Amino acid sequence: MINWLVMFFIFLGGVLKPFFNIEFAGNNALVVCLARGLYIVGFYLNYVKFAQRYPEDKRVYTFSKKNYASFIIKNSLVLLLGIFSTYFTLFISVYSIMTFATFLRKITEREVRDKFKDVYKILSGFIYLGAPFAAFFSFPNFDPGLPEVIEDYIPISLVILVIKIIPIVLGIIIYLFPGHLYASLSLKKMYKNYNRIILGGLKRLPPIRVIAIAFMIITPGFLIVGVLGWGLPQSDHYMVEMSDGTKLATDVFYSPLIGKKPGPVIYIRSPYGIRTLFPEMDVARYAAMGYHVVEQDCRGTYESEGSPNDLLFVKSYLDGNETVKWIMEQPWCNGKVGSAGISAMAINSYFYAGSAPSDLLTQSLWFGTPDLIFDAIVQGSYREQLVNMWVEFTAPDNWRYQLDYIYDMMADVSLMENSDEAKAVSLAIGENKYENVNISALHVGGWYDIFLTGTLRGYKGYDDLGGSGAQGKQRLIIGPWTHGMFFGGKQGDVAYPSSSNGVGLVFDWEAQVLDEKLKGVDTENMWENRVAYYLMGDPKDARANYWKYTNDWPLDYDIQKWYLNGAESSLIKGDSGLTEHNLSYLFDPINPVQNWGGNNLLSDPVGPVDQRPVENNEDGSIRDDILLFQSDVLTEAVEFEGDLKAQLFIASNCTDTDFMVKLCDIYPDGRRVLITDGALTTRYRDIDFTSLNGANHTVTENFLSGNSDVEYNITVDMMATAYRFDAGHRIGISITSSNYDRFGLNANTGGHITDHWSQGFIANNTIITGPEKSCIWFPVLASSS
Repeated sequence: MINWLVMFFIFLGGVLKPFFNIEFAGNNALVVCLARGLYIVGFYLNYVKFAQRYPEDKRVYTFSKKNYASFIIKNSLVLLLGIFSTYFTLFISVYSIMTFATFLRKITEREVRDKFKDVYKILSGFIYLGAPFAAFFSFPNFDPGLPEVIEDYIPISLVILVIKIIPIVLGIIIYLFPGHLYASLSLKKMYKNYNRIILGGLKRLPPIRVIAIAFMIITPGFLIVGVLGWGLPQSDHYMVEMSDGTKLATDVFYSPLIGKKPGPVIYIRSPYGIRTLFPEMDVARYAAMGYHVVEQDCRGTYESEGSPNDLLFVKSYLDGNETVKWIMEQPWCNGKVGSAGISAMAINSYFYAGSAPSDLLTQSLWFGTPDLIFDAIVQGSYREQLVNMWVEFTAPDNWRYQLDYIYDMMADVSLMENSDEAKAVSLAIGENKYENVNISALHVGGWYDIFLTGTLRGYKGYDDLGGSGAQGKQRLIIGPWTHGMFFGGKQGDVAYPSSSNGVGLVFDWEAQVLDEKLKGVDTENMWENRVAYYLMGDPKDARANYWKYTNDWPLDYDIQKWYLNGAESSLIKGDSGLTEHNLSYLFDPINPVQNWGGNNLLSDPVGPVDQRPVENNEDGSIRDDILLFQSDVLTEAVEFEGDLKAQLFIASNCTDTDFMVKLCDIYPDGRRVLITDGALTTRYRDIDFTSLNGANHTVTENFLSGNSDVEYNITVDMMATAYRFDAGHRIGISITSSNYDRFGLNANTGGHITDHWSQGFIANNTIITGPEKSCIWFPVLASSS
């Protein structure tokens, strides 16, 4: 389990680490001792020595033992902080030396003979004015450990310059106001002012405020002790050599609970730079659980070696497997290794789990996928926003090469199943596959996550196709979340209640899964009700928005077909009384329907948002290229929990085009809030994008005839959901042929899949409705059918 106090200190230590510069400790100690030494000398001469020489002077204030103790403690803390923090050394040195100059001037005015006064005044002025410049030029430029990605926006050299100037300016400011004021007072007046302001103020405060102030005084010391004791775990840096000679940058953080003694290990691989995107949270959480943490830059990224032709993730299964073996050989590993990660780090973990590393015992996989081809690149249609944005961000040096390879693969679809690159990034095909997985795991995802289908695929693949150590040993959590946002609350336009916060649930289940295999902790009934999913709905619906638990996914549900009624643009349960009716629209790729919400990465907005801004014209009418179907106002609530599909009967005058389907909750006030969606490029209509079995992972192209009189039956996968449509609401379905740039634009030419839309055709697309025609397959739990 997590030691939350230790986790807090480790996280705080990681956040504060850039402000502590251990490598400059010697230089810091020398400077801060000199600066505070001058300050103490000036203080002694100005107050203590003066009291000894002129005891009858009214300005004399005798220093008590309590005053001496306070003075010694304060300067000891100053020295301690100065040694560890160059920032603090700059600040306190400027303040101390400028204050010393004031002491010197004051002594000069009082005691120095007239013929030397001018010399001492010039000297004090020189010290006063020179202190900030001396501090700036005497200290080297030090790297604060900020993310390298900042360099894309602000030069690092400028950042370093600014953060060096800030503590100097603060020192000047503190001197000019309270520092200068008290340095100019007699000691007696200074202590009277302190007593009047602080002690007098405390007497007038109610007890609760006195307690609060005491807390504020004690807390810094508590935090300093905690951070120094627990918050800066020991670490080592390695360049781990792979079998092909490539060296991967690897950091090892030792849990402060066990030091460098042999212990269980959590392994994390990242393409984002282990020293750039603040790994403190992962290190803090796992180290506080008693695990050593190994973090590694993926091949070809950041400090790891690689070639310009390295494709992201393609060698993850090899590198991950070899690194697990390397970890097992280290003296700080007790022979038990697990892996963890979120998003790209989880994707890495999926791949090397499929290469059967015998030493990997368990995993924690958040918001990832075991199949990049079908979940990330072509999920019915090309996921342009996700792929292009992510590749350009993650591979800034060779992103063009990466994207060109993806485009070539889409042009020659055989590469999606037969190429070594495709096999390396899918557990359904190739050497690294589900059948090799023989470990327990936690899979975490969100209903609005970019990898919702991947999280469900990973859980089912491990549980259904994995070895005996995997089957029945998987846990799944799906919350009402966008990518990585498992703390709940507002997602898109919908403010879910506090129950949507999954932090406690995710952390608890993760600790149980990891501790069982890596520490031998027996958690009773851990594999019963091992699936937790959140039933969403209108936030005002008292019978929605709560967690449900079951023993497996998918659930035992019946398919309930709701048919599209073209005659009335309605959605009805069953096809009784329907007559065949065709609805057509023109899809011009030059004027696409813009994406607005949904399962996206970084677009604004994401998640459940009102679709009217992109589906309606300015006058409130529906765009001509969108077909909207809606149910009657529901007289009682309807719940759908499971996989959704749209079965469409279509026709087109083009040999290739797209169909996009959205499911919305239509509120009584007219809002059409997106619940889930799906897409299909018709040339891919024979591909089973939901298949786990490699034999069904066949990728083929099947073009339409281009004859508008020819009817086709296609199925659009709409992922999965758990949603309750409340009474008074309507169920809405919208159909069009673009959702840009969540999905790429189809040029409608039937040529290269990446033909530019500006050179495309206008498609005349038709949806055919009627008995046994176009419908939506809704999952209704068998117990409530």
